[in-house]
Amino acid sequence: MAAKVLSRMKPESQTVNRSQDEVWNTIRRFRDDGYSISDPPDFLCGATFDFTAHKDDDHVVVRVKAGNELIGATDIIDLAKRIEGRDGWRFELVVWSLSYD
Repeated sequence: MAAKVLSRMKPESQTVNRSQDEVWNTIRRFRDDGYSISDPPDFLCGATFDFTAHKDDDHVVVRVKAGNELIGATDIIDLAKRIEGRDGWRFELVVWSLSYD
């Protein structure tokens, strides 16, 4: 039955659902690796990202995007610049493919 529902969905809806799934899968991966997910620090106010993860002295700002969303994505560069040079902070970009292969 789920396959029938998916086949009736608009392609944009499938992409949005897949994007949300990829974010949750990435959160699970970080949690499985011992990271906690928490509120972002003030220096990220107004920035576009999906979540922040923390483990000991490692603080990660994570952005999850489909490969086709990378063309002209200046928000990624802006985000990386905000994080650059901050002790203990790093940026991780997770790119996923639109194909389900």
